[in-house]
Amino acid sequence: MELERKVKELDERLTELEQRLVNLEGTNQTLPSPSRTKEIAPREFLDGYKLANDVDCVLAFGFFLEHYRGQAMFNVDDLRGLFSASKLKSPQNINDKINLNIKKGNVMDAPEKKDNKKAWTLTGKGEAGLGNLKREQVSANG
Repeated sequence: MELERKVKELDERLTELEQRLVNLEGTNQTLPSPSRTKEIAPREFLDGYKLANDVDCVLAFGFFLEHYRGQAMFNVDDLRGLFSASKLKSPQNINDKINLNIKKGNVMDAPEKKDNKKAWTLTGKGEAGLGNLKREQVSANG
């Protein structure tokens, strides 16, 4: 009887974990796949999103750095470099744009500095929020 009870508990736990995995995979379906053979340019990445302002742009660049460049955290210099590489005017005060993302819950302070400068990382909410800004793919059939 004890063995049957253990098997039932493990089966219930497996079912619960499988459902959690399905739910997690469902939230990430709108995010771009970082497993591309050719590296995507920062501007090309941005063009896939409906970004209303510099705050959204900073969020997108944070995602790009973490998921396409494999950086665990990013700082002001990283963001400024992506604005430049994308041939976009960098906001005068990038820290302000980061702070607005922090207020929204999209970004948080990294546990350590990067290159002796304050660093940040995206939150789960920030990653999911970027998925909401993705442009819809238009099919050839309209």
